Amino acid sequence: MKVIKYGIIFIVLISLVSTINAYTIIPAPIVSDISYEMLDNFLFNDTTNERNYTDIYQCGHFSRDLAKNASAYNITLGGIITSPNPSFMDYDNHLMNFIYVNGTMIFIEPQTDMTSSDLVDDYFKLYPNGKYVPSKW
Repeated sequence: MKVIKYGIIFIVLISLVSTINAYTIIPAPIVSDISYEMLDNFLFNDTTNERNYTDIYQCGHFSRDLAKNASAYNITLGGIITSPNPSFMDYDNHLMNFIYVNGTMIFIEPQTDMTSSDLVDDYFKLYPNGKYVPSKW
């Protein structure tokens, strides 16, 4: 009988803790809107693009590290997956970053620090909102 009683108490406690954790999720920060000078300054000082692309360190790692390093400058970069296929189910996907510069969305290639307001691929998915958005908008 004690085992059942303690088992029920344990389950209730786990349920309470799980519920509390569900309400303490921190929302993703809003992507920064900065000046060209701030972006250029950050990219000039950042060394993410100096890493080597390998089988275990690929575009997603570059994108993650660039965003992490930007946060040290109080800059929040968004992430983007590009693909020539609207289903994103092929292996031609590529990860990059984006930011707003004076209200214009600028894409950043983290492996080279190249910036552009245009994308080559037909489709892309933006993060943090995870919404599919065709590039011809």
